[in-house]
Amino acid sequence: MITIKALIAEDMTVVREGLVAVLGREPGIDVVAQAAHGDEVFPAALATRPDAAVLDVAMPGQDGVTTARELTERLTSCRTLVLTVLDRPGHLRAAREAGAAGYLLKSASARQVVAAIRTVAAGGTVYDSGLLAEERSAGASPLTPRETEILRLAAQGMGAAETAAELFLSVRTVRNHLSLAARAAALGGTATAERPSPGHFRLLVRLPLPSGSRTTVRIRHPQTPRGLAPQRDTVGRRGPA
Repeated sequence: MITIKALIAEDMTVVREGLVAVLGREPGIDVVAQAAHGDEVFPAALATRPDAAVLDVAMPGQDGVTTARELTERLTSCRTLVLTVLDRPGHLRAAREAGAAGYLLKSASARQVVAAIRTVAAGGTVYDSGLLAEERSAGASPLTPRETEILRLAAQGMGAAETAAELFLSVRTVRNHLSLAARAAALGGTATAERPSPGHFRLLVRLPLPSGSRTTVRIRHPQTPRGLAPQRDTVGRRGPA
């Protein structure tokens, strides 16, 4: 029997160790490396030459989608399987465009994950069927309609209180949507951020508008959401990207 060499990249220790324990009981699969930080993955893969890398998306440092692209381009013998809680069509699209051969949600069973690793290592592809169907019928944005609507109002200069009044939501709900939108846009490759001062970050999002315009949205938040790449300060609205 051919042994599949696997690399596991997951920042949550209990999840990573649980997956390693499951794979340790599987014949023909050998976990040759583990990583808890996105920046650790490629060096570990170079050192161990795995056949398959199981990647979380929202890791500290380099995110899993960018890591999948790096492995696909620079270590072609290593196939990638994304294992994540991110269940939006835009996230699946971003992963597939980065070269990921598989995309499963963490709600999948251990048996499904093991089978996906074997399939990916053998040269096949495995994508969550429900999410794949949504991706084929959805637009390119990783944002929900509500998040897009709130970002559009923010781009027009509305604060959280004004947006809440306009949409009949609480201020807290608006702020939660803004934070989620920031993270979703970042992981979908459509946002960058600048921290001009403590307690704030500026979010530059390419909104899914027919014109393809970009807008800088300033959001109060204690820290930049994971996955956002830093960028130099940008003020005001920009034209088509």
